[in-house]
Amino acid sequence: KNSPGYYIHFEKGSSFIAGGSWSPEVEELKKIRKEIAFFYDDLEKILNDADFKKEFKTLSRDENNVLKKAPKGYEPNHPAIEFLKLKSFTASQKIEDKLFSDSDFAKKIAKKLIVMKNFNHFLNRALETED
Repeated sequence: KNSPGYYIHFEKGSSFIAGGSWSPEVEELKKIRKEIAFFYDDLEKILNDADFKKEFKTLSRDENNVLKKAPKGYEPNHPAIEFLKLKSFTASQKIEDKLFSDSDFAKKIAKKLIVMKNFNHFLNRALETED
């Protein structure tokens, strides 16, 4: 099982923090999409939270992560269609190299990642459901 989680990537000039569920297995993907379809209001509330918007803006998207059309079983005009088309459900934020030398680096990063908690909880809730 590919549980949602937290990620810190250290690479000079390309460091970032992230969280969520990256490239879930087919069955997990179906469960997450079902949760989004049925509980879009919950997801919207999480993504519109001021702290989430400040730290992560919204969910990550790139051409390899988004379906061109609505996934099978979902209407193209579903209010959550932009999220239902995702293949990974993550959010990330670039981290400047200079931040690593701050004495309170761990505290700053932890504070940012705590903002991801409600989103990961939403994803975990989806994955805990039985088909």
